[in-house]
Amino acid sequence: MGAFDGIKLQGREKRLSTLSAYLGTAHNLATEDQDRQNIRTYSEATFDEVIYALKAVGDIEDSITVVHSPLGCGNAKLRFWADGSKSSWYTTNLNERDTILGGDDKLRETILEAYKKHEPKIIFVVATPVVAINNDDISAVVSELEEELNTKIVPIFTDGFKSKAAINGYDLVLHAIGRYLVKGDAEEEKSNVLNLVSLSENNEDIKEILLLLNELEIKTNIIPKFGTYEDIKNSSKAKVSIALNHDEGFFLGRGLEESYNVPYIKTNVPIGSKNTAEWLQLVAEVFNVQDKAEKIIERENFKKRKLIDKSPLSGLKIYIDLKTSKAISLVSLIKNLGGEVIGITIDEVDKVNKNKLEELKYDLPVHVGSGQLFEIANILNKLKPDIYIGEAKKTAWVSKLGIIPISIGNVALYGFDGGKKLVDLINKSIKNRELIDSVAANSDLQYKDAWLKKSTNWYIKQEVK
Repeated sequence: MGAFDGIKLQGREKRLSTLSAYLGTAHNLATEDQDRQNIRTYSEATFDEVIYALKAVGDIEDSITVVHSPLGCGNAKLRFWADGSKSSWYTTNLNERDTILGGDDKLRETILEAYKKHEPKIIFVVATPVVAINNDDISAVVSELEEELNTKIVPIFTDGFKSKAAINGYDLVLHAIGRYLVKGDAEEEKSNVLNLVSLSENNEDIKEILLLLNELEIKTNIIPKFGTYEDIKNSSKAKVSIALNHDEGFFLGRGLEESYNVPYIKTNVPIGSKNTAEWLQLVAEVFNVQDKAEKIIERENFKKRKLIDKSPLSGLKIYIDLKTSKAISLVSLIKNLGGEVIGITIDEVDKVNKNKLEELKYDLPVHVGSGQLFEIANILNKLKPDIYIGEAKKTAWVSKLGIIPISIGNVALYGFDGGKKLVDLINKSIKNRELIDSVAANSDLQYKDAWLKKSTNWYIKQEVK
């Protein structure tokens, strides 16, 4: 069965043996039995697939999102993703009565209201756990209204609880996009265009990569982030596809390859000179511009040689807490800059990215636990790094441990200049060492000393088969 076939998609655990709970070394994780799940018997609040799905569709142009749920799920979009969102959203505001009798009528009314007000080219209908439980017939409502309205209506079946990996929400959106929006013929002639698959990258990262592609004179179709209906529909006609983060974008790339004969390039996240050069060379080869790419690589490597020779991060112990492939690519960059990575926290490990663990130091501590800040606090208290690198809104609290927090939410780490920007950010933060010491001396960590002394994973059990 093809990637875009079937109305619903299985969770990542079943499709890719995704592991979302682990503590050990890179080597042991790489050799872990993929058929055995680790069960977290207690979990701190974290993102789920519904939130990731809302993020993905919110960045698509000419679209409206209808969240088929009680108000709470719609509020999640308001709280986490309103800043910079490309589209408006509605909620069907399900109540207790609707959970018993069904919310089809409310869904129908909300879609009609959204269309009347905005006349979008796409209406995404995002299901939620409540809908999965009461078994509303979303497909029937969508089919009925799509005939009546002059727009594409796309159902996204995010149950919220079938997968513990939030990244599954991206897969569900890409599955829906491929099934309902992409059009074309596998045998038709391809255009000289690159599909650039992006989901979570910040604007600065995308800008850096586009500057390189523009220098190679490669026409780019960015999807689904910033994409329009026409961009998505015509992605079947591209010459090749590549994802900025393979973990997130592979599903769309593989689906376009299977269904429309658009080759998909698998590569590392373009962080650091080595990974960026490899990424650029693979694209350049397809478009027959290898000479131009080599000149760019030689120029950029020459410019960065002085920075690398200085080993600006020498003597610093660094802990990374980022998305899986992004974290692994950043490890090699920090090593090249003279720093020592003493551990990483990543969101999940599965068949898509497990082989990348071989790039890491044999005994590097690896923690798999998206959103489990109490586990991270336990680890940091034991490892005592100088620097903690994480996503936006996840870093400030570590200053209570006397650790310098580095947030990369709006920093361009992608491309050849990522190393310099990271060094500048770290140096700027080190100058505030006195502030960090003051925070540590005058603030109480939200976790008790008894917890910090425990084994980090004492309550994580292995599935019994």
